[in-house]
This record gives sequence, structure tokens and C-alpha cells, in this order.
Amino acid sequence: MNKIHITGILLALSTLWACNNKNPMDEEQYFKQIYLVGAYDHVFTQTVYYNDTEAQETFISVATSGSLGLDEDVNVTVGIFPEEVPIYNEKYIGHYSSLPYYSVLPEGVYDIPSLQVTLRADGEVYEQIPIYLDTKQIHCDSNYAIPFRITSVSAYQTTTDSVLLLALDMQNEYSATYAMSGSLHLLDETGHELDTTLTGKNKELIAVSQYELRMFYYDASEEDENIASDCLVLTINPEDNSVSIRPWNTEEFQYPTITQAGGTYTPATQVLDIWYEYTDNDTGQNYRIREALTRQ
Repeated sequence: MNKIHITGILLALSTLWACNNKNPMDEEQYFKQIYLVGAYDHVFTQTVYYNDTEAQETFISVATSGSLGLDEDVNVTVGIFPEEVPIYNEKYIGHYSSLPYYSVLPEGVYDIPSLQVTLRADGEVYEQIPIYLDTKQIHCDSNYAIPFRITSVSAYQTTTDSVLLLALDMQNEYSATYAMSGSLHLLDETGHELDTTLTGKNKELIAVSQYELRMFYYDASEEDENIASDCLVLTINPEDNSVSIRPWNTEEFQYPTITQAGGTYTPATQVLDIWYEYTDNDTGQNYRIREALTRQ
């Protein structure tokens, strides 16, 4: 075999070896698109903490798919489309679902400095759009959402599911599930505790504002239809961790008028110790309820 034939065979073998050992990850493995993070699931829920004095920040993210970075910078513009909320409600919740419908968060409740971002070819695969919320205007029972949609990109395409509803999970530093150990005491004329009945259950304490929690009365059934008639509001004083108590809805509260109430919150153990007294309108008997609530 002459040298020319040997050289040709070696060249062919080296080419074949190079092809077989080419790293597939050196090439784009997916179709590159620009999308809103969470739009695939349609609703993206962010936890936001109530603050009575300062705007609270949340965000949505614009990202790019693909296994490799961008070939060029991409300018992305996002818009807000209120009509997308009723469309989502009808399509994904429907008339017969027990889930609540979303409503559009009013414009005066939030501020978005810019709805434009640039995804850099040499940067991260996503960029955030900050949103600033006036949480004082957000009712704890509201089911608000801000509906976003990508309106333009300077390169590539957007995904088919380009609409994102940003929903808000409103909390404060005290809101959580608590294990309640409770007692109901009959009081004598001097206020001493006589007969005692014990109970216990888990309770969901709902954030109302930065320092307020809504709680169902003692052992009342925690059903949405009973909120107006069966709920109390606990207000925690951040200066001394004392607790004051009042009915959630004074006009519809179904229990006897609370004559005295109070309590304390212990940050180290995350325990609420509360009490409230009332007079039975039919018998004239005085009662005291005590609840020790331990955060779970």
C-alpha cells in the first residue's frame, strides 16, 4: 500500500472520529423563545407582606429558553391587559368551580416604573420587572391579579402561552397555622374562674394588615360564609407585643358582646396568649375564654 492510500485512510478515520466525538451540547438543543416565567401555568403567585408605611416590591421575570445563550441582545416590552382576567376565569375556573374568580388589581394600588427589559447576550437568561404595591389598599379577602402579556421582542419569538396573571398571597410576620389550646371558664361575681371546659384545634390566622390578624372565635367552624358572624381581629402592638381584640364585623358578629379582652405575643416562641370575656344575655352569667396559640 503506498503512502497516498495510507494518508487517505488516516484522514478518513480522523474525520470519522471527530464526528463521533462532537459534543452535542455545543449546538442549540431547543427552540429559543422569549417568555414570561410562570405563563405556562397561567397564574404565578407571589407572597407579599403587608406594610402600613412603605410600598412593597414584587416582580415578574422575562426569560429565554434554549440550551445556549442569546446570539444578540433582545429588547422585550410587556403590556397589561385587563381583559385577560375574565378570559382566564371563564376558561380555567368556570361557573361551577368552588375556586374564586380573579379580579384585576386597580391601577392605583401598584406602580411599575418600566415595562421594558433587555436580555443581554452576555448576561443572565432572565430579567425582572419590579412592581411596587401599596398593600394598605389590598383587602385580605380579595383575589387580585395583574394580567401581563409580551407585546414585542426585538429578536426570536414569544411562546404560545404568553399571558401571565400575577396573583398575590398577602401575609404578615404573624400569619400562619396555629395550634390552639383553649378553655372556657364560668366566672363568679368576683371574676374568679369556676367551671372549665377545654378544647383544641388548629386555626388559620389570616393577615389583615401589617399588625392585624383575623381569627375565628374560639371553636367556631372555619367556613368562609361564617367570616362576618364568627371572626375576631387580633392587633399586635409591635412596641410591647400586647394584643387587643375586637369583632371583625361588629354589626353581624353573632356572639355576646365582648366586655374585656387582651393578651400577649411572645416572639421567641411565636405563641399568642389571649383572653376575652363576655356576658350571656339570656342567663346573665359571665364567661372568660382563654386561647394559647402556638405557631406550627
